Amino acid sequence: IGRQLDRRDRAYAQQNADRAMESGETGTTSSWRNENSGNYGSVTPTSAPYRDPNQRLCRDFSETVTLADGKSETIRGRRCQKPDGSWEFVG
Repeated sequence: IGRQLDRRDRAYAQQNADRAMESGETGTTSSWRNENSGNYGSVTPTSAPYRDPNQRLCRDFSETVTLADGKSETIRGRRCQKPDGSWEFVG
């Protein structure tokens, strides 16, 4: 499904994930929607922040993306904070 997202969808999804990872309460869902494409998604932090072996701040999460045609996909994984403050998917 990720391959079917346009640049704006990806930007909304990344901004939403950054916000959810940075300040979201564990179990609280943060959502985004692109009115132009009709695609939308959400991220839910599923752990409190913790340090990985490299001392990066990380959180576990669940993320769902739904396309305008109704197809959806949910992934679970971990994001860690990069030096610039954004959060990257690491597994």
